[in-house]
Amino acid sequence: MESSTGASFDFSSPYIYDGSAYFGQPIYVECAEKFLRYDECESLRLCATNGTTEEKFLKSSFPSGAISIATSRKDMMNMLSNNTCNVVLDLKFYSMLFDKNTSQSNFTWGDKLVSKEPGAAVTRIDDPEFSRVVNWVVNSLFYGE
Repeated sequence: MESSTGASFDFSSPYIYDGSAYFGQPIYVECAEKFLRYDECESLRLCATNGTTEEKFLKSSFPSGAISIATSRKDMMNMLSNNTCNVVLDLKFYSMLFDKNTSQSNFTWGDKLVSKEPGAAVTRIDDPEFSRVVNWVVNSLFYGE
């Protein structure tokens, strides 16, 4: 992989697989999972963070009038809290942190994962020795369990 600066990267073995899921008001989470936009689902409003896989997915699956794009994850969760949107699409791990810290118990998780993305440590490709050490540490943690 190459960055916008031209520097290349090396990745360790993936150590987590996270998926994107819908999170929000229960009736609208169900609407989003079924791609419904009529009857009780007419008021479906979805949020995602700018520049993410989730934004691309929403833009390809729902009309633009039903989507709001946030500048950050924190901004997106504020949009959910203040009813700018009633459902967010985000990596489940990050939204679980919001779910634990919120006093609003009227939010729920969807049952379906929209995507599955690997997480890995990233190092510069021009330091292969350090890249091998990082990968060794990640793999040692797997074998240590």
